[in-house]
Amino acid sequence: MRKADLRLANLRGANLSQVNLIGADLRYADLTGVNLTDANLSRANLTGANLSQANLSGAKLTGAIFEHIEIDVDLSQVNRHYTIPN
Repeated sequence: MRKADLRLANLRGANLSQVNLIGADLRYADLTGVNLTDANLSRANLTGANLSQANLSGAKLTGAIFEHIEIDVDLSQVNRHYTIPN
């Protein structure tokens, strides 16, 4: 699913563990409760995405864009180098 266009997608509760989402367009996607364990979200655009209750354990977020997101997850276990603008 590399560079997948998932804008506005409703992926609530989906199991996307170990999925390759490099460069995916996830703008304004509903990712509530999604399992993204060990997924690769490098360079993904998550602007406006809802990540409430998502599991990002071990997820790779290098270069990912997070602007205006809704999030209430623990990012301590992710591989991060993501962009969250001030």
